[in-house]
Amino acid sequence: MKHYQDTQTGQIYAFEDDFNPFLSENRNIPKTLTDVIKNKPTETSVWYGEDWIEKSDAPFDYVEPISSVPSYNPAWMVHLRPYSAIVSDRKKQISFSLEQINENSYAGMQLSEVVGILPLKINQRLDALVSYDGAIAIPQCSAFPTRSEGIAKLNEILCSLLLGGIHAEVLHSHELVIGSLHKKTNLFAYTPSLHTRLRENWASITELLEPLMHPRVLSVEC
Repeated sequence: MKHYQDTQTGQIYAFEDDFNPFLSENRNIPKTLTDVIKNKPTETSVWYGEDWIEKSDAPFDYVEPISSVPSYNPAWMVHLRPYSAIVSDRKKQISFSLEQINENSYAGMQLSEVVGILPLKINQRLDALVSYDGAIAIPQCSAFPTRSEGIAKLNEILCSLLLGGIHAEVLHSHELVIGSLHKKTNLFAYTPSLHTRLRENWASITELLEPLMHPRVLSVEC
């Protein structure tokens, strides 16, 4: 695997050795990639001006950058906390070995696979999707066209889960994740986070162990 970094967001992309993203016509791949990787120096570092800085040094109104790549199945997303593995009849819990985690050779993109559907009951017949790693996504559509409406609906879903006995935090505006449905099977996040780093095999070893070896396991009916 070869790794590239988006100079716009700091996000890491991994491609097979024989794939050249600079020559690809895939419209979902950023045109701002570089093969010069700048590793995140600390857990509190944020991406600003094509490099990492400490969050304490960022401007007061700093907002984590979002990729300018057009989203063709845009979604508002939230991650369940603490880190969770969502299983169903068709998607059992993924088992990564300690060796795979230590060598960072686990199949990270499995974490983003859609494992369940939550009916939204809107006219467009679009539903909320749930990924294996606990991301809940709703479509950016006429029913939820703005960030505030997306946050309100996701909080409504979180409250429904809470009433069902599952502990989930309230989604605050700065925690909203911008993403999309990729290849009709995976939820892709444009906003940098632990979930993104785990999916892209770019998390540090200290970040890997607990969520991948001992996630909170929840079940969903398909």
